[in-house]
Amino acid sequence: MYRIATVHDLWQSLPPARSFSSYGGLEQLPSIGHGDLAIISASTSGGLAGRLIEEGFRENNVLTLYILKSTPTMTANGAVLCDLTFRPGRTFGYPQITNQSHQQCSFCNRGWLLAELEGDQFLLEKRGVKRLRSNNESQTESSRKTFDLLARQDVLRARFYSQGNHRTDVAVDAEKILTRDSPITASFIRLMVRFTPVPVTYVILVDLSEACFQHLVEKAGLQALFANAHVVTGDQVGQLPIVEGGNVLVMVGCLSDHAKLRGINAQLRVRTPRGCVAYLSAVTIADSGRNLSDLKVFLSWGEHGPETFIYRAAVDLMLPWRGDQPSSWDRERELLLRLDADVQLDAALRDRLAVLNGASCEGDGLFLPGQNGSLRIATDFVYLNTQQDIESVSQADIYAVVSNLLANARCGNEGFKVANKEAPVIRWSQSVYGQVLVSPATLCPSNFRDYNDSILRAAFLRAAHPAELNYAVDEACSAEVLDILIAEVDAWRERKGDALPEFLMSLASGRLRLRPVHLEKFRAVLGASSVPPFLLQLANEIPQD
Repeated sequence: MYRIATVHDLWQSLPPARSFSSYGGLEQLPSIGHGDLAIISASTSGGLAGRLIEEGFRENNVLTLYILKSTPTMTANGAVLCDLTFRPGRTFGYPQITNQSHQQCSFCNRGWLLAELEGDQFLLEKRGVKRLRSNNESQTESSRKTFDLLARQDVLRARFYSQGNHRTDVAVDAEKILTRDSPITASFIRLMVRFTPVPVTYVILVDLSEACFQHLVEKAGLQALFANAHVVTGDQVGQLPIVEGGNVLVMVGCLSDHAKLRGINAQLRVRTPRGCVAYLSAVTIADSGRNLSDLKVFLSWGEHGPETFIYRAAVDLMLPWRGDQPSSWDRERELLLRLDADVQLDAALRDRLAVLNGASCEGDGLFLPGQNGSLRIATDFVYLNTQQDIESVSQADIYAVVSNLLANARCGNEGFKVANKEAPVIRWSQSVYGQVLVSPATLCPSNFRDYNDSILRAAFLRAAHPAELNYAVDEACSAEVLDILIAEVDAWRERKGDALPEFLMSLASGRLRLRPVHLEKFRAVLGASSVPPFLLQLANEIPQD
């Protein structure tokens, strides 16, 4: 711009130039002089020009290079070099652009990729795609042993809905485990014998009943040790009398809400100053090694440095945190409720809605049944021992195993190892520059085709994040998934393909996304097939974009 101005004898000296980073830099503007010029690269609302004038720029010295209006009556303060907006009588221009707030954005609600731009950034290259792969390395030896102990015991459940303070979609009934003879019970009792501070002043029970506690005391033969202990629940800690140097045993059934235990820890430091506290957990859930390490440091660190207090767990289990996203069952129920209000639901979908309305945390009924009935695991499942009592393996058992595989894969298959603090944190998340795709169990989209277990496909569809199922960002991946879907339709004719209802539900609820051209091809194939009406009803609800 300076070269143009000097060639045309507009400027006699070189004025200093600096960027103020749009709205975000208004508060850092320098003192504004009478002759200062403000240049706005592009605008859709005209609001920034008005703000600059309020800050002290002369209106004649505010220039917007390009403007694309958002309303017919929109006006821009200052000068506009080029108005790109189409209007009657013009043979060029673009339609008005629609501005939407983040909270009410129709594109965000349909699962479009949010491109967060800061400053002058332009995407000039194809977005990279990383494929999250889950394979044998994604299941640690300790996880395999743990799931072989938990499966078939009716102690694992899937939480259908994103309600309450639960951090994971998987619930573990630790109390049921501890009232039975099992290696986990034996390990927990050993922790009680080794680490209970003597004499015990308080026993704090968290997600554990007093009846279960008494059972463990008798099982361990520690009746005399706990005879004079004051036993309370976690929500009663704030009312305990202050005991200088008091000894406390905190017993937790399933520790997934780390914030709850941190709150108890903070209260105990006031209630039992200079005392000894031991935290014992039957099952501790964390989503990464770093998260588990942070919990251990927080609970054990005190005035004497590390190990001022004791934290131990019988079992550590890696499962993904829920985050603020609705679960797949949230999305499914929302879809069916909307359909039920707008049209007459097919009988099969009406029965499914009744199941979802009557359940919140279940071991079975997690997945839509196929034409051969409820989805069950096959005998060649490699991530769990299926050589005995396979009928007792629940759908929640499989969902928990798959959730563990994905959680570990997202951490680089490192398990609960804590990465070097100097090493970058592995982040599997989407951005305008990159997209993560999940591929189940050896895994990349094409490997869906290699699985003959419909329940595995269903579990991966339910456990994956929506961003990990957004194949619309990559044409090759979308085409691969289209081939898988068409093969599933073809298999349905042979009384196979029992994962087809789950694929269709994932598409209809907006979790699984393909490119529009591939969706059209899939609809054509499905429409020409003799599939049940409830599947066609789901297909009609697949978003167009």
